[in-house]
Amino acid sequence: MYIIFNLFLWYFIYNFSRYISYKSKIPFLKDWSSNEDSKSLSFYIVSTIHASFVSLASLYYLYNTNDYNLITDYKDNQIMLIDWSLSYFIADMYYVYLYNDYVFLIHHTLGIIYMNVFKNYPLSNLFLISILLPEITTPMLNIWTIGKIKKYNYFNYINTPFTFIYIFIRVFLIILFNIYAFIELYNSDKIPINITIFLFIISLIYCFGNIMWSMKLLNGYKKWIKKKIDLKLS
Repeated sequence: MYIIFNLFLWYFIYNFSRYISYKSKIPFLKDWSSNEDSKSLSFYIVSTIHASFVSLASLYYLYNTNDYNLITDYKDNQIMLIDWSLSYFIADMYYVYLYNDYVFLIHHTLGIIYMNVFKNYPLSNLFLISILLPEITTPMLNIWTIGKIKKYNYFNYINTPFTFIYIFIRVFLIILFNIYAFIELYNSDKIPINITIFLFIISLIYCFGNIMWSMKLLNGYKKWIKKKIDLKLS
């Protein structure tokens, strides 16, 4: 029932975001008042709300725990946090449907499988860190993308810090954490070896995607820097 409630919540947030994009007289929102733009902005808003909430909740749980083992039982409302993310991934499949985005289809399908595995094994802290590391960069990514699409002035100020923070977290930190995590899983007698291998394979796919996107981001950044230098020299 909780997941169903959340699905309706995401539906409401998405449609409310589209409504205010249509009706608002605020200059920023008026920039996104067309049919296609309002769809895109609504997805960015939904994505940012999800990422911000799970990041803050994960930080809260990690800060207030006395048990820092990755393999540990869920406490308080942590299963509800998984269901919150699960409902988001299910609801966001609508984006896949609208835009035939097969990368998102793979990403979200793996995410749904990933979280269902987490729910069935004592992987509380592993889940919290695994969702915190990528999602903490998502609001920055959405703000960066919005600025890039509409060529807002703030893009020029955030492009450099965003690029390097994103690559550092999504590539270096996540890969290092995954190496540590799977050593822990492999040496644990609480998690079956087939589940460890399965999680490892999914994580490898995600890491590959992060590396590919980060390379694309870095190449775009180099072109942006070259363009700025050329403008100064001209």
